[in-house]
Amino acid sequence: MSGAKPVIKRAMMWSNALPAQPKTVAESQEAFDGVLEACGIPLSLDSKEKMRRLRAVPMEELRSKIMNLKIHTFRGVTDDTFISSQMYASITDGRFAREFSRRGMSLIIGEVTDEELLYRATNPPMNVKDLGTQLENYYRADQVEKLKTAFEVPADADAAALRDVFGDIVAHGQVYITARELVRSLLEGGVDPKRILRYRVAWLASRIAATSLWSNGVTHADDQPLWWYSTRFGFSAADEQTAKEWLRPVQAFLEGKEDEAAKEWYAPEAPPKDGMRMREVRNGQIKVVDDDRWPRCEKLAKAIAV
Repeated sequence: MSGAKPVIKRAMMWSNALPAQPKTVAESQEAFDGVLEACGIPLSLDSKEKMRRLRAVPMEELRSKIMNLKIHTFRGVTDDTFISSQMYASITDGRFAREFSRRGMSLIIGEVTDEELLYRATNPPMNVKDLGTQLENYYRADQVEKLKTAFEVPADADAAALRDVFGDIVAHGQVYITARELVRSLLEGGVDPKRILRYRVAWLASRIAATSLWSNGVTHADDQPLWWYSTRFGFSAADEQTAKEWLRPVQAFLEGKEDEAAKEWYAPEAPPKDGMRMREVRNGQIKVVDDDRWPRCEKLAKAIAV
């Protein structure tokens, strides 16, 4: 990593940071075998023939089968080619932060207010045993046990309670905790606070809210029309004004004017040295607010560390 010519200097994260080192190739074999079996491809075939047959499966057929698999969520795999086995360690021990600073990088990172609404609706568990199976779609088995303990999952929880705790675990494990741990690591590693622009979206334009599947919150990906503001979304005049105000420092960020972006992002304050303030849009108003989730996320991060 060190000494490499920088390719990317600015990044915007609209989803999760890294919760743990991704599964190895061996740990991911079960997921791959599940896809083969669902498509009627014998496991006894050699690798080239498996891939040939898998590539011949029509997209619609494959898509119709995915969510019925035991392991239906496919993520990056630690192979030391695309994903280094040192990827997570480099974040926790400060190497990533030092390289981030050396390259003069900047980051926009944040969340929506109700990430869990979408997660709890995506293959929720029906019993406690199934909770472990569903969580293994996202995490290694050793981390799943720590998550179940940290979130105090009742042994006799019914399906409704399990759905809620599943959404809570995945929202924290994928977004709330991981984003904060990355911010903490960067700041402790010496990254200039003005290089980290934190956000929370708690608002939807009226036209978007009217078509959202959830009327009681802003969940994962609901905020995309705000970031990609366009007249084709049918924003009202008031919503248009809010969107343009929200995006003004983003434009400066994209143009490489990081100092200008940070100044407006946290105005009238200075970028927080401890990372515990964020720019938030709520009820059509944009303010810099305290991160009320930080204390719980910090406690949970220690409990689930592996």
